[in-house]
Amino acid sequence: MLVKKEIDFKEVLRRWAIGEIGSKEFGLPDFKEERKKLKSNQFTETDLEKCLYRRWTCYIPTIAQLNAVWFLKPTKFIINEFPKFYTMNDNGWKQKTNGSYRLIDAIFRSMNYPDENSREFKIIRNFENLDIDDFTGITLIYNKIIKKYIIVEGHARLIAIYNHLVINKRKIRLPLEFAIGITNNKWYFSPF
Repeated sequence: MLVKKEIDFKEVLRRWAIGEIGSKEFGLPDFKEERKKLKSNQFTETDLEKCLYRRWTCYIPTIAQLNAVWFLKPTKFIINEFPKFYTMNDNGWKQKTNGSYRLIDAIFRSMNYPDENSREFKIIRNFENLDIDDFTGITLIYNKIIKKYIIVEGHARLIAIYNHLVINKRKIRLPLEFAIGITNNKWYFSPF
């Protein structure tokens, strides 16, 4: 496993918040002031709450309880690891993966039924025009016991990255990094 550097959970949340509010693709209101604070590390708990907690209230405490060690990993690790990427356990991803929860199955369904998720296809179509903020919040949990990654945040963006790297065989021009939490503990929203 390629590891770039260790980070703390507060940094994971900061990156997640930047990814949430940094993209026009996600249809969120413009958070210019919050984005500026988050990118300069001059943010408060209130800034995080405004950007994250309202939408992700149920996820954050369950992730914090994992006692994971967090790292940033570069894009190049991703190609060989894609078969180990699994979606979170919810009805939408269960249906999209036909119950397997494998991201690869969701990718192929997206390719075969593009009208099912217009947001995914919008990200795929505009991939070359997206900036680093659009990808900053991709967050995964790696369970050392089952040796699988569970995607916490960034399902659609990972589908777009796979499409770009593997299906279209193109390089990524941005120096993307993903937050990976490594743990022996089971995440509440894990399908396993």
